[in-house]
Amino acid sequence: MKKFFFIAILIIILFLVGCDRFNKDYLIKITPLDFVNNYQITTIEDLKAHHVNQIMSYYDDQYLNSGIDKIEMQTFYTKNWSDQVTLNVVLLNEDSLKYRLTITDPYLRFESSWVDFGKKIGDNYYWYGNQSNGFTTMEDFINNFKIDALNALKTHQLSQLMNYYDNLYLNNGMDKSELEEFLDKNWSNQVNINVVLENSDSLKYQITISDPNLRFETTWLDYGMKIEDQYLWYGNQTNIVEIPKQIILAELITGTTCVNCPNAEHKLHDLFVANPTKLVYIEYHFQDSLALNMTDWNRYYSVNSTPTTIFQGKVKLAGGETTTLDQYQGVFDNLTGHDAQLTLTDVSLNKQGNTVTGSVKINKLEDIDLSACYLQMVIVEEETTASNYIGENSKRVVRYRNKITLNNVNTDIPIDFVCNSTKYLSNDIKLVLWVQKMNNTNLLDPQTDGVINCVEIDIR
Repeated sequence: MKKFFFIAILIIILFLVGCDRFNKDYLIKITPLDFVNNYQITTIEDLKAHHVNQIMSYYDDQYLNSGIDKIEMQTFYTKNWSDQVTLNVVLLNEDSLKYRLTITDPYLRFESSWVDFGKKIGDNYYWYGNQSNGFTTMEDFINNFKIDALNALKTHQLSQLMNYYDNLYLNNGMDKSELEEFLDKNWSNQVNINVVLENSDSLKYQITISDPNLRFETTWLDYGMKIEDQYLWYGNQTNIVEIPKQIILAELITGTTCVNCPNAEHKLHDLFVANPTKLVYIEYHFQDSLALNMTDWNRYYSVNSTPTTIFQGKVKLAGGETTTLDQYQGVFDNLTGHDAQLTLTDVSLNKQGNTVTGSVKINKLEDIDLSACYLQMVIVEEETTASNYIGENSKRVVRYRNKITLNNVNTDIPIDFVCNSTKYLSNDIKLVLWVQKMNNTNLLDPQTDGVINCVEIDIR
């Protein structure tokens, strides 16, 4: 009996050991790689189907990543994604389960990238975040800022971008709400942002936003600060306003039958390409199919031949020979870099057929007398079908021009204007506005006259 009992106990032990070995040999274990792969497949499918519940099952209820919790992540995933949406997950650190996630949707012109952390909880892995209310390093803050800023500008949705700024932000007199207003432009898909460290001790950075399609570029210095456990843009906390520089206007008198005019056109174009935020140039045509009535302008500038270029309404260079063209750069250099006496802002436009109506605000930065000044306006066609002397399409051609006297005009409010063109206005047109002092509208006095500042705006 004892022998039988012993044999029974031995059989039970062997059975239990066998079961344990079975479990160890055949139990499916979830690895971090399995977790990431399953998350990636599920997320892409559910974003396209506009379902987020299954995606959120990959997130722990205590998820917190640089101030973003699980509910905010669910809001982020709830977008009207297209079938082109993609998700990429890259392992950054195996020990800490640190990953970089990037969601891209070309159709929506959307891309967002962030660093996240996985964690094993029980038998499963979940997204757990860095458990911080903000970016733990300035490097992470800058990297995420650049990605989110670019996405915000392209999609014209600034709310997420403004989360990078402290509520007490103040930089050269600009507070958080004014910065948001400044950033709220009709940016194109070509807009770019660059952030360069200038001083690591003061967290001083140079920020540049450029948009080639809008011919826009601006650069400013800004300061980061660690506030509690997160980094934010804080500014220099001063009310000192940086004075903008005047933009140079170059007016070229040209013609399609002029032999030497293409040389001047090329030189002026190259000068603009090298200085897209400092120079605006336009071309008036003379005695060809693109010509307007320029009698008054030719008289004022004493134009006797083509090509003739006038810089800032006072420096005239006539001729297309090399000796003349070589002077363009020097003249431009002498005129650029000066503080603007006024700016032209808050331009509103409405195009109906060949008529453009609008308004512009003139802001005096100095106590300047505008009694002998005019608001000049031209509509410019970027590229026409008419060819110059060497067969190139004529560019930057003035299709309409007019001026409004500023004598006794109240510049505290926007100035209305109407452009009734007798020429067909294509969709490829710009409006150039400038304020010009002309003591005598019949003859230029280069000692007193000249362009004070100008601006160019797309007409859409």
